[in-house]
Amino acid sequence: MLKIDSLTPSNANELALVARQSFLAAFLPTNNAVDVIDYADRFLNADCFVQQLSNPAYFTFGVFFENRLIGYTQMHLNRTEVYDNIDLELKRFYLLEEFHGKGYAELMMRACEQQALRLGYSRFWLGVWEKNFKALRFYQKQGFEKISSHDFVMGSETQTDFVLMKTISV
Repeated sequence: MLKIDSLTPSNANELALVARQSFLAAFLPTNNAVDVIDYADRFLNADCFVQQLSNPAYFTFGVFFENRLIGYTQMHLNRTEVYDNIDLELKRFYLLEEFHGKGYAELMMRACEQQALRLGYSRFWLGVWEKNFKALRFYQKQGFEKISSHDFVMGSETQTDFVLMKTISV
């Protein structure tokens, strides 16, 4: 049985493990391994997640299958990066690879849409690496449209992220 629920600082260790595993699976095959591992070590650790899970500007949901955390979504009221007057960012959206293709990601996206509506937003944005073709296809199927791009630095490499906007159909 699948359940999507808000995470708290008490979930930080488990979240860090899932975040790291899903991030490495997504980016190790196509990026410099040292850069990917360094990024995971610096930004996907329990201490970072405790801070984010304690911060009211972050909204983090865990995806549980039979009480096992298998993925997560994280939305952020990003006051420093705003597109089309929208500051609500879908910062992270990850599902362990073994659970891809089961319709769970669509349910995760619905949870993000519901959170946006609860916050009073009818649109939100995300940044996705221009070479993450699988994610780009998924986001396109979910109704996201490219509106811009920005740089994303991972270690020694500056990459281009496409900025995609989603308008929620109510």
